[in-house]
Amino acid sequence: MIGRLLTGVLGLASGLLSGTTANAQDTAPDFRSEILPILERSCFDCHQAPRRDADGRLRKPKGGLRLDGPSHFRAGGDNGAVLVAGQPDESPLYARTVLPPDDIDIMPEDGDPLSDAETALLRRWIDGGASFGDWQGSDAAGDQAERVAESIPLPSAQSRARAAEGLSPLAQSKLGKALGEHGRAEALDPERRLFRIHFAAHQDQVTDQTLKALTPVAEHVFTLDLRRTALTDRAVPDLLRFGRLHRLELGRTALTSKALAKLAQFEHLEDLVLVGTKGCDDAVLDALVEARPLRQLYVWGSSVTEQGLRRFATARPDVRVVAAPPLPPPPARDDDDAPPRRRR
Repeated sequence: MIGRLLTGVLGLASGLLSGTTANAQDTAPDFRSEILPILERSCFDCHQAPRRDADGRLRKPKGGLRLDGPSHFRAGGDNGAVLVAGQPDESPLYARTVLPPDDIDIMPEDGDPLSDAETALLRRWIDGGASFGDWQGSDAAGDQAERVAESIPLPSAQSRARAAEGLSPLAQSKLGKALGEHGRAEALDPERRLFRIHFAAHQDQVTDQTLKALTPVAEHVFTLDLRRTALTDRAVPDLLRFGRLHRLELGRTALTSKALAKLAQFEHLEDLVLVGTKGCDDAVLDALVEARPLRQLYVWGSSVTEQGLRRFATARPDVRVVAAPPLPPPPARDDDDAPPRRRR
């Protein structure tokens, strides 16, 4: 009897241990630490917000699919949903990564396929409910202000050529150290002298210290995207060290009017994007009157007034000011829909 009791206790303990192990294996991966790095390496280049390439051409997300924010996952692409929580086999986000290497539909389309370990992580994440945790990325579903900023063209090729004069190519090791874990750089010339810097999907983790870490490569930064970041007014002195900056995006930041007024000190800044930045008010416009290189100013959704805009337009008629969202083109009318003509 004692033997049977001991056997039962050992069996129960073994079952509990097995259950614990199974539960540990079944725990869904953490999105930010385990899934996001896979997407950044293999997916984001083709599936993020529209952006300009080195030639100034607008690169739109392939298949209309963005993966740089939770709402974009849920919205899917031109072919419909890509993520069905709890159903990895019904989620193209996973299913297309486990196709044979020679299958025309395998993802990623370019570069190395995901490893078995990576596809297993992706499957477990979807099977466990596809939670994004606290990750927000560049989530801006239905945000017209964000789309305005995305549509802005780069400064001209002539501006880029002038800005690159006297610069040597930037070593990748130096650039990588300055970018840190979350920064991304796109070369704007074949010699890799000028760059566009952004923080796609990590804006909420960009702080004053992030910007300070970038200053060793400041002279190589032509366009800097700091939309939706957590910068404070204390970052402005470091920001002004980016002497060759021609385009600066500070939309949806918490910078105050006093700090934003100092942006007039930039010597080459042509495009300034302050879409949705409430600290941008008429005092900022008054200061920017003195920003002689300025050519385009985007202030829709900020705190500027009609009076301030009229005053700025009078003082700086050479600056294109965008203070409202662009109107959509009128729908094309089919001749069949035209009202019948009246007979005379």
